[in-house]
Amino acid sequence: MTHFKPNMRFSLKIIKTWILFLALSPTLLAETLSQEEIQRLLKRVEVLQFDGRDMAQVPLKLILEVALERTLAFKSLALSEEAAQTQVIGARERNHPSLQTSLGYSNSALLGSSPNTDGSSTNVNTLSSTLSKKLDNGMSYGFTLSERNTKKTTLTVENWSSVERSNSYDPYSETSLSANLKVPFFKDAGFEVNNLPVKLAEIGVERAYWNSRSSKLGLLQGIASIYWDLVSIYQSIELQKKSVTISQQLLRDNQARQQAGQLSPTEVLASETQLLRDEQTLYSLRQDALKVEDQVRAALNLPVLPVGLYPSDIPSMHSEDLKDSEKLLEEVYENDSQIALNRASLKQKSFEIQQLENNLNTNLNLDLAYTVKGYSTSSFGGASDFGNSNLHGMSATLTWNLPLGDRKTQENLRQKNLESRQIQIQIEDRKSELQVGLQSIMRDFKVLEEDLSAAKALSQLSEKQLNNEIKK
Repeated sequence: MTHFKPNMRFSLKIIKTWILFLALSPTLLAETLSQEEIQRLLKRVEVLQFDGRDMAQVPLKLILEVALERTLAFKSLALSEEAAQTQVIGARERNHPSLQTSLGYSNSALLGSSPNTDGSSTNVNTLSSTLSKKLDNGMSYGFTLSERNTKKTTLTVENWSSVERSNSYDPYSETSLSANLKVPFFKDAGFEVNNLPVKLAEIGVERAYWNSRSSKLGLLQGIASIYWDLVSIYQSIELQKKSVTISQQLLRDNQARQQAGQLSPTEVLASETQLLRDEQTLYSLRQDALKVEDQVRAALNLPVLPVGLYPSDIPSMHSEDLKDSEKLLEEVYENDSQIALNRASLKQKSFEIQQLENNLNTNLNLDLAYTVKGYSTSSFGGASDFGNSNLHGMSATLTWNLPLGDRKTQENLRQKNLESRQIQIQIEDRKSELQVGLQSIMRDFKVLEEDLSAAKALSQLSEKQLNNEIKK
């Protein structure tokens, strides 16, 4: 009869799980649960008795839900996504209107070119306010309202050696309102090039999402690995219990045969030794289960629980999910974080190339301005003359700047094109890697199905042999 013998498999599982936990522990810490929160968690599970302990039946789904709720690393990832969203909002609101106000005072004196020519002294108070805004298409406009109060005094000069104030004139004010418009034609012209900052910020959101998704999947995969190790240990405990029961029955049968003179004491001693080995293996498995339970609680930050953790899920085969390999491969491509991040980088490079090409364009701008003025002896009294067309003025200026010999921008453009090609190659290489990996998984899955069928047949045969030995 074949008995369950201890081997290195479970020890390796424990070592592997501890290494995984230690690698994840800096990112798996969360706040300590209160007793009320622990009670709320226990209401989500069913409690049963197992080996004299109160055990909470926990499916993998619940374990992962608690991890998403409690792990601070996931909350940090959510904050990084939110921060990326704020950058998009900031980029969209970059062209906000601005109001600039200035207040000035000046006092100047001017004398004639001959020694006895009278001069003048001028006091000027100025107040101006400008409202300006840049549009998303590159154009910008503004309005300026200004008030200029002027007071002049005559200066009497005698051979430049004596200067005295004489007559003072009544002060007057000049009020003006001007509107200006700037229109770019090549560089910085159009919605597409001016919205590149928004598109780059949106790529930042996309990258934050995929980085967060990749980190979440990695953390959840590590927790799921610990869970399945616990499943494997508890299934091994059940099998080892049967081995202990069989060894106990065999020892009783051999003791009865010894008393009947059919077996020697040596064979009875061998049965006792086998029973001790099976019991020792069962004890070791139970200790392993406790260690892995501690790792699950530590990963979920549940240091104190009144019950143990018993995994309720069992491994199952889902071969129907692997039938359409082409569709499955497309899903793998679409959900792979590395490919998604490379695609985001590729879009970012294309936008950066557009920015560099824009810098190489001729900077041709048309500036238009229209001004209305009015004069009065009181502050802002000149505004009443704004309707007088004789006091209106206008201007139009066309300026252009040619970027001659800009090798730096050209080399940066060439670098961005090379980096784009490099990213494209990385995407194709990743797809090839995923395709080969999927083919290997599907091939291993078929072999696993065959091994499982052979194991079932062997199990049935072993059970028949066991029944025959028991009958003997």
